[in-house]
Amino acid sequence: AGGLPLVIGVYSVGNGMLAASLAGAGAFMLAIPSGQLWSEAQGAVLPEQRATGAALTMLSAAIIGLGLGPLVVGGLSDMFGPALGNESLRYALLATVSAGGLWMFVHAVMLGRIMMAGSTETAATGN
Repeated sequence: AGGLPLVIGVYSVGNGMLAASLAGAGAFMLAIPSGQLWSEAQGAVLPEQRATGAALTMLSAAIIGLGLGPLVVGGLSDMFGPALGNESLRYALLATVSAGGLWMFVHAVMLGRIMMAGSTETAATGN
């Protein structure tokens, strides 16, 4: 979630070069935990179910990101249009990135708690 303020900054600055720099740095920072997330997704299922687990993870990401994302951003932009005019798309993107970042953070904390509980059980049983 360290890259989230950078990505939010993309939609808040008026300078194109600064926005592009923030987008690149934010994308890099948001991609850092990808390895751990994929590893956890693969470790959460039985070895013979790993391909299915990976496929379902990718399908879920595609449905949310490519299916719902444009629909939500477009709807928000239309809703913001009367008040914000030409800036409505910027604020629609800012709202979705902020809400998505909050959603990601909450779920990352929940996953961390689940993982800690699992590692505590493993240490207690010795398995």
